[in-house]
Amino acid sequence: MIPCTGCIKKNYICAMKVDKLIFDYLRDLGNNNNREWFNANKNRYEEVKSHFERLTESFISLIAEVDPSVGYHEAKDCIYRIYRDTRFSADKTPYKTHMCCFAAKGGKKSNLPGYYLHIEPGKSCFGGGVYCLEPDELKRIRRDICTFPEVLIEAVENDAFRRRMTLREDKLKTFPKGFETDFVGAEYLKYRRLSSYVEYTDEECMSSEFGDKVKRDISLAYPLNKFLLEAMEAPEEQYDL
Repeated sequence: MIPCTGCIKKNYICAMKVDKLIFDYLRDLGNNNNREWFNANKNRYEEVKSHFERLTESFISLIAEVDPSVGYHEAKDCIYRIYRDTRFSADKTPYKTHMCCFAAKGGKKSNLPGYYLHIEPGKSCFGGGVYCLEPDELKRIRRDICTFPEVLIEAVENDAFRRRMTLREDKLKTFPKGFETDFVGAEYLKYRRLSSYVEYTDEECMSSEFGDKVKRDISLAYPLNKFLLEAMEAPEEQYDL
């Protein structure tokens, strides 16, 4: 269950930091990305996996404090496997060299907006928003951009968000057809997905202040997630899709 007292919540925040052994293991895995090395170091992997599960539990608890719509999920249901799917890839290395988790309403396989934590030596980051949208989902979001542009603008153009977060530049060169474009904020109609991220140094991840930073970033990502969730969950009769 999610800790519910202020004291326990504070302990979860303080406890949320990346153990050095996770970075050490991932570096070694990157230099020895083969099944023989992985199997010979299986005990190390199990220890690292256990540490990351506890980190994910803290991450889920912080999300719940900011965005209760996500609900509570077991850590194991939010963590992605370390094994790569190499069936359609030219890169046949069998393992990922990072550990990551994603929490969203409906679980990690949901298309709904959520919160992502990625731990990798020199490449750690936090992300919020939506990544893979079906055409009708994107259309719903664009309809809400036309109807409530001021809500989206406030979510992603406020000073705190701009100082800290980066909105991913995945957008069309021209406006999509079928939408009014003569309004402030129309440029967001060009986005094929709306997601934000912030990068962390290894030192930040291992710091006792990491939990505080992550909670701040969850809070900055929340208004965009809320806008997206409301658009995607609007009754179908509200839109002519």
